[in-house]
Amino acid sequence: MGRFIAVQKLPAEAGQDELIGMGEALANGHGGTAVWLRSWVVPEEERVLSEWDAPEAEDVRAALDAAGLFPVEAIHVAGLIEPEWFRE
Repeated sequence: MGRFIAVQKLPAEAGQDELIGMGEALANGHGGTAVWLRSWVVPEEERVLSEWDAPEAEDVRAALDAAGLFPVEAIHVAGLIEPEWFRE
């Protein structure tokens, strides 16, 4: 499994109910082999950044496309860095 960051455009008309619906679908296993780990909303950029664990980037894209709410702008392979690794 790999770690991925998906970047999605947040539509101006997206409301709280739409965000909740998308979150419920993805959190309850509708992502197939892609597992949604967490997301961040960046309002000033009108973007949603989501962290995923999946075999391939295309698995993340398929999960997000199936949710059908926000257009996917990019999916990046990501490596995790934990602050704990650097603490004495």
